[in-house]
Amino acid sequence: MPPDPVGAALPRIEPISQTSGHGDFTPAAEPSRLVGGHRDNMQVDGHLLVVDGVPEMLQAARYVLGRGASQIKLAVSGGCASERDPLDITEFTAEEIEAAVKVAADWNTYVATHVYNTSGIRRAVEAGVRTIEHANLIDAKTLELMKERGTWLSPQVSVYVSDPPGLAPLTKKKFTQAREGLDTLFGLAKKSGFDRIGFGSDIISAPDTLARINDEFVHRTTWFDPAEILRQATSNNGRMLALAGPRNPYPGTLGVIEPGALADVLLIDGDPLADPSVLTDPEQNLVVIVKDGQVFKNLLDDSK
Repeated sequence: MPPDPVGAALPRIEPISQTSGHGDFTPAAEPSRLVGGHRDNMQVDGHLLVVDGVPEMLQAARYVLGRGASQIKLAVSGGCASERDPLDITEFTAEEIEAAVKVAADWNTYVATHVYNTSGIRRAVEAGVRTIEHANLIDAKTLELMKERGTWLSPQVSVYVSDPPGLAPLTKKKFTQAREGLDTLFGLAKKSGFDRIGFGSDIISAPDTLARINDEFVHRTTWFDPAEILRQATSNNGRMLALAGPRNPYPGTLGVIEPGALADVLLIDGDPLADPSVLTDPEQNLVVIVKDGQVFKNLLDDSK
């Protein structure tokens, strides 16, 4: 658990999508901006940017980095939550992605991409993207390409365990497709020895769901042993954060216990190497919490 940056809250940084891509929530009845239409409320409220073409991509990438982003996030395929973008479509041209990668390199950081399908993953990796978010519909050759290029995989399980309530039929179908792809994704990773895997949940709303975010440790036991999962959540995530270089909002060495590193340490009542479910009840089982060298919780100290 890295410390919050000193002196300021983390900025809200918009991911970047294309027209009719994952992140474009413009109502179907709204005319295109080409003929005087308006941006949807998600864009107006600053939750995301929708751009088309290299010049707009350059402007958007520079804008989010100038506002304090640690990296650039692009949508390079359809997604589950939006309506008009099937998971099989590829979004942004190679030139548009390369433009974002060049801006990120100028800022000494990197590009991450939301992408499910093989063609989008290959296009992103070949353009120089450093992390692939999701990748549920990947194939063996594309995972091998990621391995050759040193690209990171940032998958999630929790968000697919059950469908969110009130889904439209098409959206429900996409969630099912993504959920079924997890077996292939993780099976290929295990078979090929691909271990450049991070840990996250993609849960970004709903307080009740966020309260169960540590269930991800248990969900992954279908494919990985507990030691692999703990490595994904600690040392691997630290290495991923380091890709942001000087843009990293958490300066200092992460994911290791050594002199000079940020001292984030947990003392657990239980053995997560034998039973990761002990991590799903942090109130009860996290006995000591040390964050950046400061003790935030210590149930062993009777004086508190």
